[in-house]
Amino acid sequence: MATNIDLDSQIRNLHKRIDRVMEGVVEEVARAFVQTLSTPVLGGYGASPVWTGMFVDGWRVGINSPDLSAPTPGDYYQKASDRMAGGAFPIPPRPAQNIGANTGKISGFSLGDTIFITNNTTYYDLQSGAVTYTARKVEDEGTKTAPQGVTQPAADKVMATVPTMIKRRIMQDFKRGLL
Repeated sequence: MATNIDLDSQIRNLHKRIDRVMEGVVEEVARAFVQTLSTPVLGGYGASPVWTGMFVDGWRVGINSPDLSAPTPGDYYQKASDRMAGGAFPIPPRPAQNIGANTGKISGFSLGDTIFITNNTTYYDLQSGAVTYTARKVEDEGTKTAPQGVTQPAADKVMATVPTMIKRRIMQDFKRGLL
């Protein structure tokens, strides 16, 4: 017969195992959300509209405090000028690099931490240099390629997969003999 000490120990171990499963699920959800946000809307996938690539590249992740940095205009506006002139418009390679940098930050979180996902991109009129809109405007008002905004459609897409993520994590831990 188990003693109270044994039962307490078993309950603590079960709590640790559940925490590990939940950390895994939260990490997987956050990674999927960042991946979806950081993928240009092309051919019906992804979430972020793309003109110059700056908005897609603007997503940032912070653990316990927001990362308020933003991409600098630089060559993004040259690409916009080329596009307006009818030139070729390749998607810049930055989003893939940004996804890797952001998902790497997610690995550093623990249950109880807050994961901040921000986009502080500001757009300027090419002629006057005046601020024309920000990432918040894209979210609130939408764009031609993302008329419903960005974060809610991305969240809906990711949240639809959460039950599968939970089942997968529980089965992985079960197979490892943790549950």
